[in-house]
Amino acid sequence: MIIRFLVAIICTNFLLMNGYAAADNLKQRPQVTITIADGREIVMELYPEHAPQSVAQFNKLIQSGAFQKASFWRVEKDRLIQFGEGDPNIPYSSEYAIKGEFRENGVDNPLNFIPGTVAYGRLAPNSASGAIFITAQAADIYDGKYAAFGRVIEGLDVVGELSTHPSKPMAEDINFVNVAKDPVMISSISIEDNGHEFAEIEKFPPMTAEEIEEQMAKVREWVKKVRKNRQK
Repeated sequence: MIIRFLVAIICTNFLLMNGYAAADNLKQRPQVTITIADGREIVMELYPEHAPQSVAQFNKLIQSGAFQKASFWRVEKDRLIQFGEGDPNIPYSSEYAIKGEFRENGVDNPLNFIPGTVAYGRLAPNSASGAIFITAQAADIYDGKYAAFGRVIEGLDVVGELSTHPSKPMAEDINFVNVAKDPVMISSISIEDNGHEFAEIEKFPPMTAEEIEEQMAKVREWVKKVRKNRQK
């Protein structure tokens, strides 16, 4: 009993240190449940107090059915899994982008990337729209650089297992993004707002083809630096 109590204190302190403040009642926050093809579930708790635009956009995507026939199409081994925008199986088109709610973009979002963090993929600071990734392990290289807006509260073992599935580079010149060889399908995704009223979404224009290519070049250079540092 004492050991369980100490473990609970340690886990709570770890979450508090990384910005995941406890609520008086977990039901006060919106929760999302993802069910994959084999029936297993991933349950997320969302943090609108830190990333209101990100949470509101995620809610809108779920309610609109944007993730129907979606899969975890991206797999970075033991690091993260991703679904949504970029999935060749869903007809997702970005009509607009949202505010990048992270510290390097001037937003005081304290959420750090611990295992099970839910966040938006992006290129430019205010270019996120519908690419959602979940970390399988801590990733401090993303702290303050990407909009974290939730965390997995059930099914972290499922996230970890999915992150081990075989993958391959998306393309020769995009070898820093790996796609699943046999993507795991998402059977359903639902949200419980628990009485929360979502923010009005501030819309930004989507990136042009020229802007995307410019940002991709910057990402390639950043990836090279990260990989070089890992080899040291």
